[in-house]
Amino acid sequence: MRKKPRILAGILVLALCAVMLPAAVFAAAPTAENLSVVRKPTVTFVAGGEVFATVLVPYGDKLGNMPQVPEKEGFVGVWDKTVDIVTGDVTVTAFYTPISGGKRAPAFDPMWLAIPVLLMSAAAVMLTVKYKEH
Repeated sequence: MRKKPRILAGILVLALCAVMLPAAVFAAAPTAENLSVVRKPTVTFVAGGEVFATVLVPYGDKLGNMPQVPEKEGFVGVWDKTVDIVTGDVTVTAFYTPISGGKRAPAFDPMWLAIPVLLMSAAAVMLTVKYKEH
């Protein structure tokens, strides 16, 4: 008769573990709400190979205003990406473009189009003249 209470106690302990263990595991699962309290990802701004600024942002929140790109004489600077909602550590790097003659250097000079257009026009005229002769 003494084995019966021990068996019942063992079954009761196993049943409680079967109910409580999954509840504890799922209660600790990460969600946006509890990650914003616990984890704050870092947004790091790098300019000229050095850390310019770091900002801690609660998980899932917006960064807000990005800092101005540090000035560099003779160059115009922009950040290489924009950051909206932060869900992990991010590094944003300054990208600099040289300034020529006090103005930003154009990425494309349309005058270079004139040469192929003139060559193609001359070839078309020559083909038209040759075609009309025959």
